[in-house]
Amino acid sequence: MFKSYFFIPASKKRFLEKVERMEDIDYRVFDLEDSILESDLEKSIDLLLNINVKKTDCLRIPLSKNRIRQILGSKIKIDNYVIPKFEGYDDIRKVVENILSVNPNAKFILLLENAKSYIELEKILLKFNKYIHGISLGIHDFTFKTGIENDYVFLRNVRMRIMILARAYSVEPIDVVSTNLNNENTLKKEIFDGFKCGYRSKFFIHPFQLKVLKSFSFYTKEEVKEYEKVLSYYQEKVKGKEALFFYNGRIYEKMHIKKIEEIVKWGNRFYGTNR
Repeated sequence: MFKSYFFIPASKKRFLEKVERMEDIDYRVFDLEDSILESDLEKSIDLLLNINVKKTDCLRIPLSKNRIRQILGSKIKIDNYVIPKFEGYDDIRKVVENILSVNPNAKFILLLENAKSYIELEKILLKFNKYIHGISLGIHDFTFKTGIENDYVFLRNVRMRIMILARAYSVEPIDVVSTNLNNENTLKKEIFDGFKCGYRSKFFIHPFQLKVLKSFSFYTKEEVKEYEKVLSYYQEKVKGKEALFFYNGRIYEKMHIKKIEEIVKWGNRFYGTNR
């Protein structure tokens, strides 16, 4: 129901070894940018050459042309690139075209970390959406550059615009990275806020956060049971006969059924079928 994108500093051997044993990560993002020293890039590349690469693995890379060339020239077999700190359309065009010229299988996750990249997002999507896997707001750099308060609730309008544009161009919207490392209730509120805003994935940086996500109940047992009743009624009485139907005072259409099926499927996994 909610996918995790998990940052790992690529210069930390013990972190890389630990993450190899972790099963609750949907996308591993090996960081070659903010979380490592510039002098550790070569060491980090060497460490990444020894990991078991998954198709969903990603690299967050520095924007420097020389650094990008160095990473692309290595033998790291990762095709997904997280691109930070680019300044709008012209900047990202150069980066994307540069990487695609070396790796035509490349896909990109864009971090919007300044006003220009945010304002020019739709122009970027119009040109490059088939190469873009996901988009997220780099909340800390963005708020520092703009002077806006660093608060995910205060930035709801910004996050929702990114989500809507991403959906419009069939790109995955990824909610802002969480830096909450020890307060379970506060982290749950943050996850649920993103869920209500339309996000179905989020950046994380600590195993504690993944544990909270795995245990997070997006719907109660009672809600799942009610959706099961609606789904059973639809399958037994309506399917193939009517385009819409009434049940317990509410009207349902095809898009509702698809959502209900997803909720019931999630509920069976989360609570079990014998609840």
